[in-house]
Amino acid sequence: MKYRTKTDWLALIEKQLQSGLSVSEFCRQEGLGRTYFQKKLNDFRAGKETSSPVFIKAQPIKPRNSDRMIRDPIPPFSDSLTHLVTSQLASGFRQGTGMTQLAGMTEIYLHRDVVDFRKSINGLMIIVESEMKLSPFSGGLFIFCNRSRDKIKALYWDETGFCLWYKRLEKDKFKWPRKFNQSLIHLSEQQWQWLLSGLDVMKMQTHQPLLYEAIR
Repeated sequence: MKYRTKTDWLALIEKQLQSGLSVSEFCRQEGLGRTYFQKKLNDFRAGKETSSPVFIKAQPIKPRNSDRMIRDPIPPFSDSLTHLVTSQLASGFRQGTGMTQLAGMTEIYLHRDVVDFRKSINGLMIIVESEMKLSPFSGGLFIFCNRSRDKIKALYWDETGFCLWYKRLEKDKFKWPRKFNQSLIHLSEQQWQWLLSGLDVMKMQTHQPLLYEAIR
């Protein structure tokens, strides 16, 4: 029997998740023992095999200018300058500049049930695959909410790695569609923006398109 290191097993698990094959088919193709591979896969999903990242390589984070600004003392702004900066920031967010990296996505999927927000990329990937029955590598945007409905996480694959977007409300709560019949909800980009703005996407209605073939 070939000896495999922990890294080898993590690589095999990654390969099986990306292949779309069932555990039995994958083990038969790779010549692996199904029972032992299933045990390793279960350990991975339970978080016992994630001491080393599988999909993302950690990179040293350089201090940002904003971090230095927070630590360094700065002179107070005048009232007029504060008003100008606040107005420009508010205008930018109204125009969606805070969401430029998520703009233009058409495949947006909302997970109706709340999730444990201690889960990060690997844990949310498992939910996408096992509960939503979708591929986390499809390029779609997968949206999750916590029990208090004041936090949202959005996961997506950008062809070089996974990205995790996070928003926390300081006062209000998101109008999460908890009573919707289906556990998976496909949102339009407009509905996604409505949700972020605090609107109930299940109650918002747009004019229905009318399709005609001829004038009589």
